[in-house]
Amino acid sequence: MKEKPDIKEQIWTALFLVTPVTILSKLGDQFADSSLNRILLAGLFGGLGGLLGAGLLELVKTKTILVKSISVTILTGLCVTALIVATKLNKPTLQTCEICGYVAVTADKKECGYCGTLTWDNQKKIKGYDDKKEWLKDEQLFWFSLDSLTQQIDFYKPAVDEGFNKDKNWKPIINQQDLINDFDDEK
Repeated sequence: MKEKPDIKEQIWTALFLVTPVTILSKLGDQFADSSLNRILLAGLFGGLGGLLGAGLLELVKTKTILVKSISVTILTGLCVTALIVATKLNKPTLQTCEICGYVAVTADKKECGYCGTLTWDNQKKIKGYDDKKEWLKDEQLFWFSLDSLTQQIDFYKPAVDEGFNKDKNWKPIINQQDLINDFDDEK
């Protein structure tokens, strides 16, 4: 006659195997940009998590419920810590955009993640600006352009938009009068 599977043992097995697989598979997102590579890395990290969980389960299989509970808690904590550390290490360092003033330009990017403007180093190659100040003024006039002469622009608001923070030390090189003059010139 067939033995009925022990439900408690199945629950412990699921906790020790599924928990690290689920958490560590998220590490693939931190180390790859393309979809295929993310899937492959998620499988690799998930498999390692499964091996880690299976090994720990074998060590505590015959132990008390308290030991098993502490073990699965420590395992979960280690997996979550690994995910947090990987996220912090891979977080891009952002710089302030000279055009919009938001902290949204990564060191390796060619454009601002908020306003989409190319950085000076990339723009001067394309349009051939000789003077950075001229380029900066043109771009800020375009970005902050007025819809009507009665519109007042606050260069520093909103302080946070689309997850990007406005740099409190950033200063535009244009003012309200420059925007009014530019509005008049376009008409």
